[in-house]
Amino acid sequence: MTLLPHSVRTVFTISAFALLLGPLHLSADSIPVTYQFTGVCVDCPPSDIGIGMLTLQNYTLGAQILSSNFVNFTYSSDVIPLFQAPSTDQVSISGVLPVSLPGMAFIDIQDTTAGVIFLSTTLETGLWCVGTDCAQDEGSASSWDVADAVPEPGSLILLGIGIFSLAVWRRLRNGTH
Repeated sequence: MTLLPHSVRTVFTISAFALLLGPLHLSADSIPVTYQFTGVCVDCPPSDIGIGMLTLQNYTLGAQILSSNFVNFTYSSDVIPLFQAPSTDQVSISGVLPVSLPGMAFIDIQDTTAGVIFLSTTLETGLWCVGTDCAQDEGSASSWDVADAVPEPGSLILLGIGIFSLAVWRRLRNGTH
């Protein structure tokens, strides 16, 4: 009986370990997802665009957003360089993102500490506003969409193991140890 070379046993051991840990990765629902708001701003030249990023976890499109879903919100434009609302007791959120994105959505985020409000409506015009008393930036057209996705950590680990295994296999095939 021939024993497998040490490097082949190592590859098999790592692969078996990865398969055992595979089910332990985070469920898709618990991974935060970032949604991008883009609004045409009527009072923030020269770009006339306001951009917001809303990060939620354990959220299903079409459902009411709960405070437990809220992770973070940031907004910036030519008028407001950066407004950030982290998940704290002083930040409240309500609203619903539509099942089908991109699209308009009703989202109301209020940071009582900073006195800043972000409001996006689902009216045909897509009205929205940001700032103290919602008066710093405002617009009449807006849209929400899913921001670029980031691969799950478990997927990256499996990809790395696969690349490592191919490198070991190629090295064995060429006869070098």
